[in-house]
Order: sequence, then structure tokens, then C-alpha cells
Amino acid sequence: EYQDTNPVQYSMMRALVGIRARFTVVGDDDQSIYRFRGARPENLADLKTDYPELEVVKLEQNYRSTSRILRSANSVIERNTRLYEKTLWSALGEGTKLRVINVPDDTAEAERVITMMSTHRIRSGDRWSDYAILYRSNHQARVIEQALRAQNIAYRMTGGRSFFDRAEVKDLVAYLRLLANPDDDRAFLRIINVPRRELGPATLQRLGNYAQERHCALLQAAQEASSLGMIGGRQGAELARFCNWHERLSRTAAHMRPDHILAEMISELAYRDWIAATTPDKPRADRKFKLIDDLMDWTRRLAEDERSLEDVVNHFSLVDMLDKQDSGDEADEVQLATLHASKGLEFRNVFIVGMVDGILPHENTDDVDEERRLFYVGITRAQTTLTLMVPRQIKRGGELVDVPSSRFLEELPETDVDWPDDVADAAEQQAQKARQIEALRARFGAKQGSGTG
Repeated sequence: EYQDTNPVQYSMMRALVGIRARFTVVGDDDQSIYRFRGARPENLADLKTDYPELEVVKLEQNYRSTSRILRSANSVIERNTRLYEKTLWSALGEGTKLRVINVPDDTAEAERVITMMSTHRIRSGDRWSDYAILYRSNHQARVIEQALRAQNIAYRMTGGRSFFDRAEVKDLVAYLRLLANPDDDRAFLRIINVPRRELGPATLQRLGNYAQERHCALLQAAQEASSLGMIGGRQGAELARFCNWHERLSRTAAHMRPDHILAEMISELAYRDWIAATTPDKPRADRKFKLIDDLMDWTRRLAEDERSLEDVVNHFSLVDMLDKQDSGDEADEVQLATLHASKGLEFRNVFIVGMVDGILPHENTDDVDEERRLFYVGITRAQTTLTLMVPRQIKRGGELVDVPSSRFLEELPETDVDWPDDVADAAEQQAQKARQIEALRARFGAKQGSGTG
């Protein structure tokens, strides 16, 4: 991976090699995708200048992918200015054509990917672990995670943080947990100063000591300490305000849908305003707002299945627990990864989602060549099948907006790519219907089981 070295590493290499200049490096300038980390692919070119007797050996035979996949990769990357010209080839046969699938939006995109995976898995006999879904940015994984969980399909994320590891998600879920269970001390400690209420360590220590003496939860200790005036000044006023707010919301929450509770909570806490005030970097703040929107969408979907607040909290807790489990290398799980994190990996069947301008290439970069190299890396992860997903609309600021398809799609060889109609084929439609029927049966069965008969 010599293309990923930085100037300091190049200087170290020269110092170690010395005047005898006996060394071997392996690199591929077409896979240089870490300039944002300080990588300098020009280090490969400098070798020619600094070591005129350098011998270059090209490794062009690929033992991973079929010929159609490699021709597509070659066709894309040849648009770049390259240090070393090369043409990948394979003796593994032509293989199936790439597929470019148009869908209405990112939600439909996730559902269609799962339908196609399910259909292909039945036909081919492949395992779930033979499938990978790749994306440009971590935020794209949220709707995919939700769709996979809705169908009880196991998955593993590579190179990304779990949805429930994000601070904003932890905050809001902790508020829901404390509403569902007032004895949840961990939730209380998580949110008592979010947004900031200026309740310092000394005040919290007093509450902890009082809770131990009374053998009660921290929330109850806070309520009693507030009503007894045990904590004065600004801290006492803030504590009383929090306790009164929580008690009022607890009463009204008993008659509200979980998604409505969450929306009211975010509004009354002025949580978005707090995020904006504490996150001066607007793109970063926008990513946090997107996480909040995703959590609200997820809660809404659960509420539509007539889940109670306790059900929603338990669901989130279970998902978070499963995310943290190390299921081992042999687990049968769909692989989710950013394009950056997928480098060096390979999968029998690959889906690349979000093939639209603004995502790939990304709207916040002027280096289209590096974005093209990122797409090239994604293409060359696939061994046998590659499917490219093109949503016509994506969510921005909570609203769906029209987006053009990625310019990189125009660089693919026409003879190696299928552009089927937007409508799923008959087998995919049948698989989708079967999943919907199964979901209805599960829901109906759950309702029957919960009845008093």
C-alpha cells in the first residue's frame, strides 16, 4: 500500500535504504483514496526520480473478479491521470453483467437491495456473508440497517460506528429509557446535564449519597431532594425544573405514541438548538441532525406497528446489545462497509448504494479523480456480481430532493452493464410479497399472543 504513505514515511524509507538502494515496495496509484489522511500518491512517482534504476513489475492479472467487472473498473479508472498505466484482466471467465437499478429514494433503495439479495441467495445457494453493501458515507447505512433489522437479517458493520454509539442517539434513547423506567440510573446520569443544566459533580455526589441512604433510584432521590429544598441556588432550581418536566411528561406519555413522545421531548428540550449552539461546524451539525431524524423515523416505524414506549426502548436496547457482540469471522452476516473501509476486502456479491452526484462523487470535494478511485476500489471488491443502486431522490434536511445519477455511471462499458426497468422482475416481486406476508403473519401472531382471550 505504498500509495498511502505520507512525506515523512517516504523520508524514513530513503534513510533506511541508504546508498545501496535495495528495497521493494508494492503499491497501486489507482487505489490511492487516503489523501485526506495525509497520504501522498506522488511518492510512487518520486521513486522513478530518486532511483533511476528502479525496476517496475506490473501485476495485472486479477484472481478475484470476472472479466466484466474488471473491464468496468478499467473503463472507469482510465479517465484519471495515472502514474502507471495498467489493464487488469482475469482468467475467471466473463461473468454476469453489472446491473444499474433505479429506485425512487433511499428507503426504496434499501428495500430493493434486500429483495434482490434474498432472491439471489435462494437461486445461488450463497450465504448472507457472501453479500456486501458498500456506501460512500456512514450516514447512508442507517436506512439499510433499519431495513435489514426489519427482516431479521444479521449484518456486520466494518469501518463504521454503530448507530447507537453516536452521542446524540445515546442522549435521546436515554431520555426514553428514563421515561419508560424511572429506576434507570444509567439513563439518569447520561441525560441530567444534556442539555447542560450546570449540575456539577458535587451536586450529583450528594444525590448519589442520598439515594444510597434511602435505597432508591437517582431520579426519586432528585425528586425528594428538590421537594425538600436540600439543594439550593441555581443547581436546586435547575434540578426542580428537570424533575417537574419529567413528571409532567411521564403523565402525558402514558397516552401518546412513542414517536410523538420523542418529538415533544426534542422540542421541549430545545435539543436541536443545543446541538447547533455546541457544534459550530455546520456540516458536522447537519450530520447530527440527520441522526436525530433517523431515530425519529425508526421510532415512527415501530409506533406504526403499535409498539408501546417500553417496547421501543426494549427494541433499541436489544439492537444495541447485538451490535456490540462479536459474532466471529464465520458468522453468516451481510457485510456493511464504507468504500474506504472496504479496501483490501472481497465479496462474492456487492451492492454499491447511493450512485448519485453529491454522494459519489461527494459534493464536498473538488478532487473528482480521488472519488473516481474510490469507485474503482468499490468495483474491484466484487468477485461475481456487482449491482449499482441509483435513488432518484435523497433526504436532505428532512425533505426528499431530486438528484442526478452519478457521472461515473456514464464511464462504464455499455456491453458489460444491464440497465433493467425500474420495476423488479417477477422473482423479486414474488420474494417481496413473501416477505410482506411473513411480516404480517408475525405481527398477527404477536397480537394473538398478547390477547387475554
